[in-house]
Amino acid sequence: MPAQYVRVVLTEHGGRLKQRRFVDEYGWSPSTISELLSSLEDDGAIERYRIGREKVIRLPDGEQQLAPMAGRSQNERSR
Repeated sequence: MPAQYVRVVLTEHGGRLKQRRFVDEYGWSPSTISELLSSLEDDGAIERYRIGREKVIRLPDGEQQLAPMAGRSQNERSR
């Protein structure tokens, strides 16, 4: 499911990622990713904001705090 994929990608990138990287690195068309992200934003699954001319996607604040721990081993998390 694309929504879960977006969440996984964001988690792997510390909870935030420039929208353009989905196009450049993951091969999604600009219109496809824009439509999907708009839907996810409306559902509250992600948040988007602008920095200059670029859009940045991020997980909501509660999930954002968990993202840096993704990919770490259990021992590293418990420190």
